Amino acid sequence: MPAIEFSRTYSYLPAGEAVSLPVFLKSGAESVKLPANLDTGLPTVCLNEDTPNC
Repeated sequence: MPAIEFSRTYSYLPAGEAVSLPVFLKSGAESVKLPANLDTGLPTVCLNEDTPNC
């Protein structure tokens, strides 16, 4: 089975309801880095076999 590799990992926020990811907004030469919270839908969606309650 092929393996999936990632160059970075991100953890759940302390409440365990979302993952905080950096987002870069750019307009011309200007840019700003902001945090974005990704709601994974847990516990209704399993991200991998190690996720509790899958």
